[in-house]
Amino acid sequence: MLEREQQTPPTTFDLVRFGLGPGEEPNEQQRAFYAYVARIVAGHTMRYVGSAAAFHTIDTATALVETESIYEPLYRALMELPDRADIGILDLSVSTRTVNTELFLRPEALLHLASAVSAACGSEQWAARTLVILLPTEQAEDIRLREQLDARLASGQIHLLSDGGTASWPGTDEDDYRSALARLQTASIDLFERKLITRLGWFRPHGRQGERKVLRHYFDASRAQDELGHLLDEAIGADRPDLIVYHESVSDWLANPLKGSCISAGSLPIRSFSEAMDTTPTDGPQPRSVLLVVPVVNTGVSLTERVTTLHARLRPERLRVLSVLCVGGPQPRFGRRRIEGNDGTEHEVAYFLSVEQRTESEAECRLAVVGETRRYEERTNTLTTAEFWDLVRTCGVKPEDDVPAPRRRGYAVVPDVPQILEQYGNWLADKLWMFVRRSTSTVGQDILLVCPEREQGSRKLSNSLSLRSGAQVVRIPREDIERVVKGTAPEQVFDARAPWCQELDSVATKEVVLIDEFVGSGDTIRAMERIARAKGLNVKAVCTLLDFSPDAAGQRHSLYGWKPPASQTDLPAQRPDADGAAVRRP
Repeated sequence: MLEREQQTPPTTFDLVRFGLGPGEEPNEQQRAFYAYVARIVAGHTMRYVGSAAAFHTIDTATALVETESIYEPLYRALMELPDRADIGILDLSVSTRTVNTELFLRPEALLHLASAVSAACGSEQWAARTLVILLPTEQAEDIRLREQLDARLASGQIHLLSDGGTASWPGTDEDDYRSALARLQTASIDLFERKLITRLGWFRPHGRQGERKVLRHYFDASRAQDELGHLLDEAIGADRPDLIVYHESVSDWLANPLKGSCISAGSLPIRSFSEAMDTTPTDGPQPRSVLLVVPVVNTGVSLTERVTTLHARLRPERLRVLSVLCVGGPQPRFGRRRIEGNDGTEHEVAYFLSVEQRTESEAECRLAVVGETRRYEERTNTLTTAEFWDLVRTCGVKPEDDVPAPRRRGYAVVPDVPQILEQYGNWLADKLWMFVRRSTSTVGQDILLVCPEREQGSRKLSNSLSLRSGAQVVRIPREDIERVVKGTAPEQVFDARAPWCQELDSVATKEVVLIDEFVGSGDTIRAMERIARAKGLNVKAVCTLLDFSPDAAGQRHSLYGWKPPASQTDLPAQRPDADGAAVRRP
């Protein structure tokens, strides 16, 4: 391991001014993202230098042919940074869209990059500096980059962060990094995916009696109407059909944005599938091109039947099929999939987004007990008993990780909240946000979410709520919360240098929502409330996923309240029987 020079805490950061093609200054949104990255690495708020130094660039075409040509401009850009900042950020990420990263997906380019980085970071100027490299989603080729930089990664002089959230050093808030990346992604498909709700339930049993399967997921895009409309605008405008036909079996989240897109495209004719089936050849000229639009394609069996029926009824020269969602699509976005009918006829289906569906037999999910879920787009801010325990059954349990020790012992078994939020975070965040909206008229961007720091469940929950609403998140260190729990006045834990105090002091809003993954005694929530009020903030709502003390909830809102059974008392020790001597064994 390299020995790092003793240094004062870093205070400034800047970008390594290197790029393919003309370099561009980061916009306000990108600067906020880089500031967040610097804070993750440093552990406190950093100042962006924002130097006006020129970019060291290289023509993309040249770099693709002569990968060794990236060494010199990258090395020069790296060597200029130590004079102006403590931390440098070299951005090669796909998600930030600041450079053409096609080059850096090639192993030979990664080796030249590693050589330039090693040479620069081995210099005296970099002895007390830190370099953060933002990479595309981690790939097998990255191992060669890591091997060449291994010693400097181990020393902490260099940090790697990938678009997938993986990091080269422990303790990184990987979920926070993914959340920060998501805020940079403002394309319609990014926003649509962010707002799409995957609900767990027991939907649409199908198949023969005794072999019937139940769909476990319902996909609800009712919160993403604008984004879906933009996607449909592009799809319809690219190839204007004579008629658009749509089919919805259980919900209406497709019809309105599709009708709006038809109007935007010049009032294209649009009919529901049933209306199209009522059409007879004498109703006027038949359309030469038809576009059939459906919300989701799963196995494709039902869809091929509709395509065949529509073809027989309207007899178009060309019939295209577009599905908003595709179960198990070959590409994650904007893909195409072939489906086959019972007669062997194949059809190509274009889709926007691939999703994952789960199926279970009626016996596996005990459908006879829980019953079929018939309300697809329910609007409640709680979980039913069946829904909660189904989430636990699906995502599992674990020992409590983030325990407020030594105040109380950890629960031996709790729901795996991080895993639940990883799979169904949009659904649960939407439920909690419904409660928040009923508690305040303030718009989401002007609400502050406050939760404990470095607790997986609370972090994922607050990130989901922040992405759902645009609200800012502030995390209070556990040790400061515990001091207030023990009786310390909140004013005595305030530190003007601490990032969380700076954030609470600098926010324009005064309305706060307190967040925690679950509540035991309620001491953590009460301590955060005292801290918020001591800062002059108005606590509008308190939200948790699970409340272990529902009898004492007060104004606290949880998706599910459950009082765990009291632990069993220890069995009495075995002792000699007074009558044992009288027992005679043969």
